[in-house]
Amino acid sequence: MSGGSKIRAVGPGEALDAQDQADGAGEATWASSPEEMVEEWYDEPQPTARWPWLVPALALSAVLGWTAFYGWAHQAEIGAGGTPRQWTAWVVAWAVPTLLIVAVWLLAMRTSRREALRFGEIANMLSGESARLEQRLSVVNRELSLAREFLAAQSREIESVGRIACERISTHADRLQTLIRDNGAQVDAIATVSVAARENMERLRDDLPVVANSARDVSNQIGSAGRTAHGQVAELVAGFERLNQFGEASERQVGALQSRVDAALSAFETQLAHVDELLGTRFDTLREQSDKLRAELPQFLEDQVDPERWQRLESHLYYVPGNFDDPALYERLRAQLAECDARHGTAGNYLFYLAVPPDLFSVIVKHLGASGLAREEDGKWRRVIIEKPFGHDLESAKALDREVRAVLGEQQIFRIDHYLGKETVQNILVFRFANGIFEPIWNRRYVDHVQITVAETVGVEQRGGYYEKAGALRDMVPNHLLQLVTLTAMEPPISFEGEAVRDEKAKVFRAIRPLSRSTAPRISSRSTSRARRSATPRRSNRSSVRG
Repeated sequence: MSGGSKIRAVGPGEALDAQDQADGAGEATWASSPEEMVEEWYDEPQPTARWPWLVPALALSAVLGWTAFYGWAHQAEIGAGGTPRQWTAWVVAWAVPTLLIVAVWLLAMRTSRREALRFGEIANMLSGESARLEQRLSVVNRELSLAREFLAAQSREIESVGRIACERISTHADRLQTLIRDNGAQVDAIATVSVAARENMERLRDDLPVVANSARDVSNQIGSAGRTAHGQVAELVAGFERLNQFGEASERQVGALQSRVDAALSAFETQLAHVDELLGTRFDTLREQSDKLRAELPQFLEDQVDPERWQRLESHLYYVPGNFDDPALYERLRAQLAECDARHGTAGNYLFYLAVPPDLFSVIVKHLGASGLAREEDGKWRRVIIEKPFGHDLESAKALDREVRAVLGEQQIFRIDHYLGKETVQNILVFRFANGIFEPIWNRRYVDHVQITVAETVGVEQRGGYYEKAGALRDMVPNHLLQLVTLTAMEPPISFEGEAVRDEKAKVFRAIRPLSRSTAPRISSRSTSRARRSATPRRSNRSSVRG
């Protein structure tokens, strides 16, 4: 389009041709301008960036470094899995620094020298374009006056076209009415189909009770299967209880055997006191007691005793009588142990098991130290096992610990609780840490509370003097029951060595909140055993640890 263009009012066919000619003229005018602009554009040399890849490389390195650091920092949580909320938080925390790096990169690109030169060139181009636009606007103003005249002529043509369209619409309206009548029959057919669908829905609603009964039958079958499983679990628990009863029966037999052995040793000690007067009688009595013990021993063992093995064991048994506070006793003990070293090759390694009254622990340890029996030298080890109770309260336990450690090193002392030797107690570790079913759910999410019941069938027996001093509560709770609490609540140790298991137990003891007079009734429960039909006293302790 140029200043010399003209607009003429022509017919519909000719109008398009005239418009195409006018547009062609305008395009010809515009075609020359970009060529001039390009020539002006390339007259000036374009600057080239020295290192155009540096900024994107730095941005990409920063994003990769942040991603690696973020993955390393959250490696444990991501490896353990997480909830959708946690994943959302991790993605947001990673995306914010990443978007910040991208924004800095874009800002650097916008503020770079290359962009500034580019924007200057664009500004020069826009300035030239604005000048040319001003020239074209003057031409357009002249052409608009001609366009108004052209539009007037076109409006007259549109009016005539409208009249023709009205005539055609009236003709098509008749055809539309005919189509509506035809579609009415189709609507009736659709209504018939809707009625049939409603009838099907009614039949389905009538069948719903049958479906509900079927679902109820399925739920009843599931409940029956659950009851069957519950019965099997109850039988399994009964089997464990029977196993525990067998273990307690074995313990009773061993206790009775120990009582008989103690009685025989006591009689042997009495005979030694009168060795000058009753030497012959003492050997006869000792022979009788040995024969009686050998004859009664099979009654307390489940398997028959192999005579050869019994003879080998009997040849390794020695008895050194004396009073625990008599230094001469330990000299005789030293001589007997030296004989055992020469006869049996024990290499001077001694283990002293103090299964004695608690008030004799420190006495025996002091004499062992004074006699040199507790001294470790030339690669020979000496160990002392102290069985519970270790003191009757905190102060006495500390005092006993100071007295023992004044003679022995910590590596020589073994404080034990014989209750941990029970097979049922040892099975707790296997039941917890070697069981793939219970280990993942053995935590406070799935365990409401834990009750530990110790119901023993063994009575006080000949331990009345001990219980007069210690009492059942001090005998059971600080020792046996707290050990069961640690085995139940401890975390898996790194290994089943003594020190590793002890460390995990110590963590449980540190986590137990001390009981006060006000909190004890609220977080613990107390119960007593039912009276037995026989007159034998029975110990029963029940501890409830609520989670």
